[in-house]
Amino acid sequence: MDTPSVADLRTTWSRREYSTTSVSSAAINIIADGTPATPSALAGATGLGIDEVTVHIERARRAGAEVEDGAIVGSALSLRPTQHRFRVRGNDLYTWCGFDALFVPIIVGERAEVTSACAVTGAEIRLTVEADGTVSDASPTGVVVAIVGTDVTSCCPVAGPQSRICTQMPFFASRTAGEEWLSDHPGVAIVDLGDARAVARAYVEDCVSGGGL
Repeated sequence: MDTPSVADLRTTWSRREYSTTSVSSAAINIIADGTPATPSALAGATGLGIDEVTVHIERARRAGAEVEDGAIVGSALSLRPTQHRFRVRGNDLYTWCGFDALFVPIIVGERAEVTSACAVTGAEIRLTVEADGTVSDASPTGVVVAIVGTDVTSCCPVAGPQSRICTQMPFFASRTAGEEWLSDHPGVAIVDLGDARAVARAYVEDCVSGGGL
C-alpha cells in the first residue's frame, strides 16, 4: 500500500458518506448535548418519521455506531469513554479517533476542547478546534494526526472505536513520532493539522451536500 497524499485523502473522505449523512449529523448534534440520540429525538431533529429513523439507527449499528436501548450513543462523537476526550457545549464527551475530533466541531458548529495522548510517546496533547475545523491552539505545537486512505477504508466498511479505521487515526506529539509509528501502518498518512482541516472539511461539506440517509 502506498502512503496517500493529502489530495488522495480529500478524495477518499469526500466519498465516505456514513457519518455526515443528515440523520447521522443530527445524531452527532444530539450527542453533543450530552444525551443519547433516541428515535424520537432524531425524528424531531430531522422531520422524518419514527420508522425511517429506526431504519437508519439499525443501518448505523451495522456500520459500527454504538447503540444502546435503541438509541445511538456513539457515532464519531460518543458518550462512551475513549482516549480522545472532547468537551463541547459544556459536556465532557469522547471521539472514536483523532480525526473525528477535527471534523465533529464542523458538524456541530461549535468550538471544542480536545485532550488526547501521543500514540508513541504517551505525551499529553491538547487542542482547541474551532467551528470551521481550524485548530487555534495546540500543545505541543508540532501535533500531527494519522488519517487512513482508500486502501484501508475500502477493506473496512465498519467504523467504531475498535475498528481498523479508527484505531489507525491517533494523534502524535510530533511528526518524528508519527513517522516512527507509520512504518507499521501502510495505507495511512501522517498529516499536519492544517492539512487535516482540509480533509475534514471535504468530508463534511461534500457528503452533507449530497444529503440522504
